Amino acid sequence: MLLVNMPGPRSFHELKIVDSVTHATFRSSCQAMTLLERNQQWDICINDACNTAHPNQIRALFAIILTACFPSSPTELWERYRSLMAEDILRRVRLENGNMAMEFTEVIYNETLINIEDKCLTIANKVLIQLGMPAPTRSEIGSFDVDLRREQSYNISDFQLYVQSNIPKLTCEQKGIYDRIMQMINDGVGDLLGCTRRNRENISYQIDFGNGSIKE
Repeated sequence: MLLVNMPGPRSFHELKIVDSVTHATFRSSCQAMTLLERNQQWDICINDACNTAHPNQIRALFAIILTACFPSSPTELWERYRSLMAEDILRRVRLENGNMAMEFTEVIYNETLINIEDKCLTIANKVLIQLGMPAPTRSEIGSFDVDLRREQSYNISDFQLYVQSNIPKLTCEQKGIYDRIMQMINDGVGDLLGCTRRNRENISYQIDFGNGSIKE
């Protein structure tokens, strides 16, 4: 964005200089050149959502705004609406602790940030610090890859039922490919190729039974 709108920069450092003022970040330079969307319309958008939406829906909206709309001051929006985004987490913590008088804490806000960051990773593969937001503190247990968590949440029984009920629908070519792949996995070739137990359970799911094709 700066490269397109700033005439003749000779270095990345010069991209941070606007009207003889050296800015700390490229985002700040963009703000000085009024290249980023102002917060007002996103403020109105989130405020309207807060009147009717569940906190998780507000977090999802905020994640979309962060990743697709590039507000000029995302931390201001966060500070203004973080309590509304964290209401469901506060309710859960109150019930878990048997104390309905508990108030918002930094731990609750941190969990809210983790939830928002997970959504941003899903949408745009970006962490909050890349989007001008503070980075949440993740525990070792909570820091593993979002895609891995999603992978481990699959219902294996449903997968197996789906596969077994649809194998008879395969064409001869599809059935031959399916049998060869499964035989390679059963023979241990999958381990050499980095095929995990989870891959083994999902590999047959890559056959699109609906349109008669093999998914790559």
